[in-house]
Amino acid sequence: MAESFGELLRAARRDRGLTQQQLADFATVSVRTVRDLETGRCRAPRPGTVRLLARQLGLSGAERERFEELAHRGSARPAQRPGPPPAGPGRGLAAQIAGLWHRSGDPVLWLSPDGKLPALSDPTRTLLVIDGGDPAARPEDVVRLLRTCPGLRVVTT
Repeated sequence: MAESFGELLRAARRDRGLTQQQLADFATVSVRTVRDLETGRCRAPRPGTVRLLARQLGLSGAERERFEELAHRGSARPAQRPGPPPAGPGRGLAAQIAGLWHRSGDPVLWLSPDGKLPALSDPTRTLLVIDGGDPAARPEDVVRLLRTCPGLRVVTT
């Protein structure tokens, strides 16, 4: 069982097959925030940030209560250096493009692990990233989305 908020956050993110960048984009927080929370560099997250992360991770019931409790309590353990990032979606060129796009102030969305296409507030400025190795990525759904939102930009890996 995770002993700190950062450990619990990392475990929940990895259990859902998300990279730090994907979780940050889904929760509308910076990847630095996710990284700093996971490594223990930041031990007192804002309540709003905790709610955004919990919602995007799909936490509910006792799992969400523990998540929020650890976030508000902080951790007495010293921060540990993280290991290498897990292999998976969002690595390489697609992640670099998504990061540059996001830094310009435009939204970046990733195809969710369950294959659901995200809601688009402004498809003309949005970049949708799809991991081609993800079995949930269905080409017919992406084609339908592109026909509905012709200004949408898509990166696949």
